[in-house]
Amino acid sequence: MPNALEHPEFIEEHIAEELATGHLSGPFSLSEAFLFFGGHFRTAPLGVVEKEPGSEKWHMIRNLSAEDTYGNSTNGWLDAKDIVIMWHTVAYFADLDLQSNKSSSSQSGKPADYVYFDRTTAGFSDDAVPRAKAAQLKLEHFYKVAVDAAIERNTRRVELERRLQADTMMPDERKQRQLLQLGKKESTFLRLRRTRLGLDDFRTVKVIGKGAFGEVRLVQKTDTGKIYAMKTLK
Repeated sequence: MPNALEHPEFIEEHIAEELATGHLSGPFSLSEAFLFFGGHFRTAPLGVVEKEPGSEKWHMIRNLSAEDTYGNSTNGWLDAKDIVIMWHTVAYFADLDLQSNKSSSSQSGKPADYVYFDRTTAGFSDDAVPRAKAAQLKLEHFYKVAVDAAIERNTRRVELERRLQADTMMPDERKQRQLLQLGKKESTFLRLRRTRLGLDDFRTVKVIGKGAFGEVRLVQKTDTGKIYAMKTLK
């Protein structure tokens, strides 16, 4: 297991360089970090590994698989759908580079007739901009729902951990079981949300209502046998 105690001088030098270049901020006390993150947070220990075997050139990592006293790790609480990755077009990064060049050129003494290219939607069709805006709103809603759900799951976990830590009479084995039960319940819920369902997954038991826009059926799920009410639209 990578250990930060093996080469602490490398980690100290690396952090000092990152602070000097502005890539890192801090250091922060526990209370300051609590306010910054808006509540309880989980940390992962640092470690060092060789870039190549026998090279004695080190690379710092964060050991997200390190387990706490309850056997939980940062990776253990992550779900692939919770890791929000924002993708941008080449034009987006080109615009960032352009803005950076503009700010740097004012200091580098470039000539006044230096050509800059500004992005515009003037050449797009009439329906291109509304469709792009609709796609933007759809993506923003998707990621907002994903982030809000992750925050809610983290809040439930933190509340359970707080209750378990406050209960000094409960055995550690029972505390561990409750944490595992919560993890399984959250995983089952996420798995159900990702499951695609169709009419072929249900067997109609009885039609219990009809209307102008469709009908309501009493159906049975073919794999579990559970009964549900399903509304089908015309």
